[in-house]
Amino acid sequence: MKVLKIIGAIVLGSVTMVSVLGLFAPHKIVVAESVTINASAEKVFEKVNLWVHFKDWSPWGKPDSNMKISFEGLDGTVGSVYKWAGNDEVGTGSMTKTLVQPNSRIEYDLHFMEPWESKNKGYITVEREGDAQKVTWGFTADAPFPKNVLMLFMQGYIADDFKKGLNRLKEILEQKS
Repeated sequence: MKVLKIIGAIVLGSVTMVSVLGLFAPHKIVVAESVTINASAEKVFEKVNLWVHFKDWSPWGKPDSNMKISFEGLDGTVGSVYKWAGNDEVGTGSMTKTLVQPNSRIEYDLHFMEPWESKNKGYITVEREGDAQKVTWGFTADAPFPKNVLMLFMQGYIADDFKKGLNRLKEILEQKS
């Protein structure tokens, strides 16, 4: 009987903690990371705008070397789609381009289908910074309870992945030929 009381107290405490966190956690999540790349805006924008290049610098190819990637539409234009299907670590989903401002900004709808359903927004900006380009990769998500509690813990992982991807992009673009 004592064991059941302890288990009950743990469950009640956990539910209470999640509920309290849910009351105070934001309902809109924003993650953005930036890197400065020594390359022209045109070269940088080509790498971030064309889905065919995304797989080269994306941080999500390494966790699943067998991930299946496909493309739809005219790459680099509004409506073009990048789809992936991978293991549990990378899941299954798609990104559909919704805005292309040449050499400065792209926006896309991000749709995760597995391991859980989720629809979010993403963007990448390219801004001149001296002779270099400041590239910012961002993500926004509406997070109603209880998703807002989960996203509190996920934000750091998303930011780390964005940093890895941006650093790989920098490495590719700054390679000496």
